[in-house]
Amino acid sequence: MTTTFIPSDRKIVLVAGASSGVGEATARHLAAAGHHAVLGARRADRLALLTKGLSAAGHSAEYAELDVTHPAGVHASTEAALACHRRIDVLVNNAGVMPLAPLAALRVAEWNL
Repeated sequence: MTTTFIPSDRKIVLVAGASSGVGEATARHLAAAGHHAVLGARRADRLALLTKGLSAAGHSAEYAELDVTHPAGVHASTEAALACHRRIDVLVNNAGVMPLAPLAALRVAEWNL
């Protein structure tokens, strides 16, 4: 990721699972609304195409390969976004499958079953 100035009225939005389906549609919608999309997924080739298309349309986006089954990678990805943009305003976790529970329950051990 490269450091990019994003005005404070635009949100820095991380979208996990952005390479297809709901994640891709969410990324397109948020970028079109003027927010900076930081995209992550395992399929970096698809992220590259999506980011190129968003940039060609005049939208602000970047990507990094991300596998949410590796906590260290998730941590590194968020730290990289924070280092570049100094903030993360929105996180859309559209990747992976887990038991349903309120996020506040922090049932982290169950996420990896």
